[in-house]
Amino acid sequence: MDTLAAAYAECGDFEKAVSIETAAYELSKPPNENFSKRIKIYKMGKTYAEWRETRN
Repeated sequence: MDTLAAAYAECGDFEKAVSIETAAYELSKPPNENFSKRIKIYKMGKTYAEWRETRN
Protein backbone atom coordinates (compact mmCIF):
# COMPACT_ATOMS: atom_id res chain seq x y z
CA MET A 1 0.00 0.00 0.00
CA ASP A 2 2.91 2.31 0.73
CA THR A 3 4.22 1.81 -2.81
CA LEU A 4 0.77 2.38 -4.29
CA ALA A 5 0.45 5.64 -2.34
CA ALA A 6 3.86 6.74 -3.65
CA ALA A 7 2.74 5.98 -7.20
CA TYR A 8 -0.39 8.11 -6.78
CA ALA A 9 1.73 10.96 -5.46
CA GLU A 10 4.11 10.67 -8.41
CA CYS A 11 1.09 10.97 -10.72
CA GLY A 12 -0.06 14.09 -8.86
CA ASP A 13 -3.05 12.52 -7.10
CA PHE A 14 -2.08 13.56 -3.58
CA GLU A 15 -5.58 13.12 -2.19
CA LYS A 16 -5.54 9.44 -3.15
CA ALA A 17 -1.94 9.11 -1.92
CA VAL A 18 -2.95 10.46 1.50
CA SER A 19 -5.96 8.15 1.64
CA ILE A 20 -3.97 5.02 0.83
CA GLU A 21 -0.99 5.93 3.03
CA THR A 22 -3.40 6.58 5.91
CA ALA A 23 -4.91 3.12 5.43
CA ALA A 24 -1.40 1.60 5.38
CA TYR A 25 -0.54 3.42 8.60
CA GLU A 26 -3.73 2.28 10.31
CA LEU A 27 -3.13 -1.35 9.29
CA SER A 28 0.52 -1.46 10.31
CA LYS A 29 1.24 -3.18 13.61
CA PRO A 30 3.08 -1.62 15.33
CA PRO A 31 2.28 1.72 13.71
CA ASN A 32 4.87 2.53 11.07
CA GLU A 33 5.98 6.10 11.72
CA ASN A 34 7.51 6.33 8.23
CA PHE A 35 3.98 6.04 6.85
CA SER A 36 2.87 8.85 9.14
CA LYS A 37 5.73 11.03 7.86
CA ARG A 38 4.77 10.33 4.24
CA ILE A 39 1.15 11.32 4.92
CA LYS A 40 2.42 14.76 5.96
CA ILE A 41 4.62 14.97 2.86
CA TYR A 42 1.73 14.11 0.53
CA LYS A 43 -0.51 16.64 2.30
CA MET A 44 2.11 19.28 1.40
CA GLY A 45 1.66 18.32 -2.25
CA LYS A 46 5.11 16.78 -2.59
CA THR A 47 6.31 13.37 -3.60
CA TYR A 48 8.70 11.55 -1.29
CA ALA A 49 11.51 12.08 -3.83
CA GLU A 50 10.82 15.83 -3.99
CA TRP A 51 10.80 16.04 -0.21
CA ARG A 52 14.12 14.17 0.05
CA GLU A 53 15.75 16.55 -2.46
CA THR A 54 14.84 19.55 -0.31
CA ARG A 55 16.41 17.93 2.76
CA ASN A 56 19.88 17.56 1.24
